[in-house]
Amino acid sequence: MRTCTLEANGLSFHGYAQGDAKRPLAVLLHGFPDDPRSLFPLADGLAEAGYRTLAPYLRGYGPTGPAPDGRYGPEALGRDVLGLIRAAGARRALVVGHDWGAIAGYAAANLEPAAVATLVALAVPPPRALLANLRRDPVQLRRSAYMTLGRLPGGAALLRAGNYALIERLWRAWSPGWEPDPAHLARVKHTFDYPGTPAAALAYYRALFSARPWKLWSNARVLTDLLQPPTLVLGGQLDGCLGSRLFANAEAACAGPRAVELLAAGHWLHLEQPAAIVERISEFASDYARFARPLPTL
Repeated sequence: MRTCTLEANGLSFHGYAQGDAKRPLAVLLHGFPDDPRSLFPLADGLAEAGYRTLAPYLRGYGPTGPAPDGRYGPEALGRDVLGLIRAAGARRALVVGHDWGAIAGYAAANLEPAAVATLVALAVPPPRALLANLRRDPVQLRRSAYMTLGRLPGGAALLRAGNYALIERLWRAWSPGWEPDPAHLARVKHTFDYPGTPAAALAYYRALFSARPWKLWSNARVLTDLLQPPTLVLGGQLDGCLGSRLFANAEAACAGPRAVELLAAGHWLHLEQPAAIVERISEFASDYARFARPLPTL
């Protein structure tokens, strides 16, 4: 694994890459509160399966730094993914996203379906299904209470309090019975020590739930269209962040080939069962490669 910097959408995206440029590209996208290093087990497995991998710090996180345009909504995230694919010298990629990385992947797939050869979403159902199921799952409102930090003036300070005690609490609550690696938690805290990272990470939620009508329309447009690329959705039966009920009828949000599976894991399923997830990704991407939308003629 080597460090890298790619220019896209007015940002210098720092991250980690491996593999020969002739290989098909896999872009791995982290979520909150996390950084790309949690995706190393998947990146290593996909590299063994024949991919070259790119795992960037998302906009606002760590060395990538705050977005100059101040945009942290789903459309900006999706365009970042598309820009990174092009900056890596590819025209399409396998896109694997966890948590907010999954939201970025969904947005990219709807903005430019041909650029996403296969979409893999971890721990987040398609937003079209999530919104339909949310009304029938009042418990989820309690699980999602942490999102209100994004709307509080002192939210970033609360996130930093007690050496990021909230981050540790969320990691443990979201995967009950599983103990996160203390060394990785220390790395995540270091990422959040970068100037502006706590505020930017919380700005994602503020942008998602914006009261401005045009922003709500933009979010809906890029998140709730029927997904065209082959889409694999993997969730955790024990997820304490996004409950398993939110995945009901998730297949209906996909127009193309799709598979939805709930594993015996929590929110951090990619760290709990990395080998099983790499196997599922490799098999699904191989089985449905022929269904990728044609690339436009240059």
